[in-house]
Amino acid sequence: MPKGLQESEVHPNLDVDAAAFTFLGMIQSTATIWALNGYS
Repeated sequence: MPKGLQESEVHPNLDVDAAAFTFLGMIQSTATIWALNGYS
């Protein structure tokens, strides 16, 4: 994310920590649902 800010690929007002936590939360919840469905 910091590199994206430096290269103007990410909006300068973006809260980098909040965006990172949101992204990880989405991945984690997707993996949990996938596991609960027997990895299918």
